[in-house]
Amino acid sequence: MTTSSAVTTAAVTRISASQLPAYFLVFVGALIALGPLTMDAYLPALPTLADFFGVDIRLVSATVSTYLLGYSIGQFFGGPISDQIGRKVIGLSGLTLFLCATLGILFASSVEQVLVWRFVQALGGGFATVISMALVRDVFSPIEAGKRFAVVMMIVMLAPLVAPAVGTYLLHFGWHAIFWLFAIYALVLGLILTWVIPETNTGPRRSISLLAVFRQYWAVISHRHNGQRVAIRFPVAMALSGSVIMIFITQSAFLYMDYFQVSETWFPVLFGANVLVLIGNNFISMRLLGRCDPQAMFRFGMRFQLLVVAAFFLVVLFDLARLPVVVPLIMLSVGSMGLINPAGMTLYMSFFPTQGGSAS
Repeated sequence: MTTSSAVTTAAVTRISASQLPAYFLVFVGALIALGPLTMDAYLPALPTLADFFGVDIRLVSATVSTYLLGYSIGQFFGGPISDQIGRKVIGLSGLTLFLCATLGILFASSVEQVLVWRFVQALGGGFATVISMALVRDVFSPIEAGKRFAVVMMIVMLAPLVAPAVGTYLLHFGWHAIFWLFAIYALVLGLILTWVIPETNTGPRRSISLLAVFRQYWAVISHRHNGQRVAIRFPVAMALSGSVIMIFITQSAFLYMDYFQVSETWFPVLFGANVLVLIGNNFISMRLLGRCDPQAMFRFGMRFQLLVVAAFFLVVLFDLARLPVVVPLIMLSVGSMGLINPAGMTLYMSFFPTQGGSAS
C-alpha cells in the first residue's frame, strides 16, 4: 500500500497564487492563531474576573470549557458549510460573530453573561479558523500546500509562546484590555479577508444543507484509496501524536514548578524552548517537502516520537527523572510534531481537493 501516490491527485481548478497577497501565509497563520490566542491570553485573567464579578474562580473557569465547546461546534459545522457556499462568507461570518460576542463580554454585567458570550465568541472563532487550512489547500498543489502548512504552523506556534505574557501584561490595564485586543485582532483579520483575500473555493455553490454536512463528513471518513480507508488514518495518528502536546500544556506548570521546583522566571523559558524546537522542526519539514517522500517523513516522525516517549517511560519507571534528563526528552517528544504534522497534513489533504473544509 502506498499513500504517497495520492499526492498526485486529479487536477482541479484553482485560483493563481499570484492573486494572493505576499502576506497570505501570515494571514492564514494569524487566523488559526485566533484560537490559541483567545485561550492562552485569557487564562491569566481568570482570578481577576472572579474578583471583578465577586464569584468563585471555579465558576469563571467554566468559561474555558464553554469556549472549547463552542469552538468545536463552530469548526464542526463551519468546515463543511465552507465547502458548500465558499470560504470567505464563513470566515467573515465567524469573525463578525466573534467580534460582536467580544463586545458583549466587554459590557457584561454578570459572569453568567460572560459564559454565554464566551460560547458565542468561540462559535465564531471556530467558524473563522476552520477555513484556514482549506484556504491553502484550495490554492496550492498537495506538495506545495504541505510546504505552506509548515510555514503556517511556525507562525501559529508563536501564539502559545507569547499569548500568556501578553495577557499578563494587559492585566495591568484591567481584564477589559485583553478583550479589546481580541476585538481589534478580529476586526483587522475581517478587514483583510474582506478587501484583500480572494475567494479560493472555486467549486460550484450550493445552498446550505445541514444534512449534507453529515454526508460530507461521512465521505471524508469513508474515503477509500486503492480499496482501503487510508485517508482517515492520518488525522487519527496526528491526534494521538498531538496528545503529547496537550498533556505537556496541561501538566507543565505542575511538572516544572511543583515537582522540579523551577522558579517563575525559568518556567516560561523551559516552556518556550519546546515551542522553539517545534518551530525549528517545522522549518526543516518545509525544506524537505518536495525533496523527500512525505510518507517516509511522516513515518520517521511517528517512529521518532514513539522512541522518545518510550525512553521517557523508562526514565520514570527506573526513577531517573531529573530535570536535565526530562527537559530534553520533552523537547524532543513535543518537537517531533514539527516533523509529523506538515507531512501528515500534506498526505491527508491530498485526498480531498474539493472538500478541504470538511477535511480540515
